[in-house]
Amino acid sequence: MCRTMVFTFSRKISVNFQLVLRLAQGIAFLVALAVVTVGVVLTDLSVTDIFASVLALIPTGWGILSIACAWKPIIKRIGMWKSIRSLARLYDAGMGMLIFLPVAFCSWFPFLSTFQTRMMFNQAFSRGLEISLILAGNHPNSDL
Repeated sequence: MCRTMVFTFSRKISVNFQLVLRLAQGIAFLVALAVVTVGVVLTDLSVTDIFASVLALIPTGWGILSIACAWKPIIKRIGMWKSIRSLARLYDAGMGMLIFLPVAFCSWFPFLSTFQTRMMFNQAFSRGLEISLILAGNHPNSDL
């Protein structure tokens, strides 16, 4: 039985084809970069339009993976379930980096920690929280 796996390679095979895989990844990156460059140069698209398009593809990728999960028996019968799982892991890693990279970047700056401490212990901010009422279980707005 001959199956074509798009994203899944065994470790033994990938060791033999490490150079080929890296070359394919590099070519794919350069092609994607060339497509974006040509899209900006030859059309009226700006860099913000390209960024908005990439942001629009995020829920599209999630939707495609959700549909693939819903069609799991069919995908397994075709023999592409391992590829879909690998793609989902790649998507999850990418989204994790997209979400947590700004948090990690901001954590390097010491003035953000100082700003957070000053804001949390500011009297005007603390009065607005009314933590004691929340902890006590009082409902000050129950008569509204």
